[in-house]
Amino acid sequence: MILWTLVFLLIAVVQLLSRQPPLSAIIFFLAACMGCRIAWRRVAVPLYTLTDEDLRIAGVLIGYKRVRWQDIKDVKQEEDGMRLIGREWIGSTQINLNHLQPAEQHEFVQLVRQQVHRANGA
Repeated sequence: MILWTLVFLLIAVVQLLSRQPPLSAIIFFLAACMGCRIAWRRVAVPLYTLTDEDLRIAGVLIGYKRVRWQDIKDVKQEEDGMRLIGREWIGSTQINLNHLQPAEQHEFVQLVRQQVHRANGA
């Protein structure tokens, strides 16, 4: 994906350096470059990272959403993942675990539950 990103970016630069390029000639390649970057990020960056302090959920474009263990009130397991019921935010956060095997899904949910119980002193 990163190679395709560089190829599309190179084509866009060549289009820019040519004499009076139409905007449509550049926009397509820049959009393709951004699409490849998003696809590469979704493949290369872990979706969920567990640390001692928080659960990090990968964002679509940049960065992570950080959810502290103390802020989670309850964990509900659902058919395709789990739902975090929070203290400070409205509603809940849905975590989709379809990319994991069933045994790995169960282990992930159990690990999150352990961290939540430990943080809440239960």
